[in-house]
Amino acid sequence: MHTFFRAQTIRYASALVSLSLLATGCSTLYGWSNVHKSARGSVYIKDVADWSFEADHPAVIDQATLLNIYRTTTRIRQFDDRARKAIMGGECFFIHYPVRGHEIISASVGENMTDQDYMTATYRGTADEIACGVPLREIWAENMGRATGGSKGKAGSMHITDVKNGLMLTTGIVGAGLPIATGLGLASKLKKDGRVTVCNFGDGSTNIGAFHEALNFAAIWKLPVVFVCE
Repeated sequence: MHTFFRAQTIRYASALVSLSLLATGCSTLYGWSNVHKSARGSVYIKDVADWSFEADHPAVIDQATLLNIYRTTTRIRQFDDRARKAIMGGECFFIHYPVRGHEIISASVGENMTDQDYMTATYRGTADEIACGVPLREIWAENMGRATGGSKGKAGSMHITDVKNGLMLTTGIVGAGLPIATGLGLASKLKKDGRVTVCNFGDGSTNIGAFHEALNFAAIWKLPVVFVCE
């Protein structure tokens, strides 16, 4: 069967690049099934039995959606630039992993998530956090160790969470978010709450057991999880 999903970052990225809005970013989406249709836009992805995209299906992306992606992309870039400038200029100090080149991936995925969906991020997750809807003030406060931060200043940049906005995990351990995302997907399936979990990870985690286990379980159980290799 065909399923629809909100996030098609490959086509979104291509569209933005073709419009000269931003020429960075690429992504790999791993297939899944039983994912509900987006209210803001849909794209075609085959069932988990067939992990290929159908090239003959044009991506229908309206101007409003493209502008929203561009705004989020720009917001991420400005946040990243300001953080780098502050640290390098001696204004403040905190652990910050630059996300330049990742902006458009996160912005495209975030644009197509609902307020009820979940996300897990890596330690290089500032772009994902912003795209997921975490307020910038909370991210800054968390980086500075303040109680007004998303995790009350106790987590720092590599472990920030914001459950109210769907950011369930930011982890400093390579690949640690993969099995957790699968667990969130299983919970959503059992509860039948219609939530989708987006799991962001890097290609460096594809050689660990958790990667293969998480994707295999998600495929066998047909869980509503999207694995995004940034």
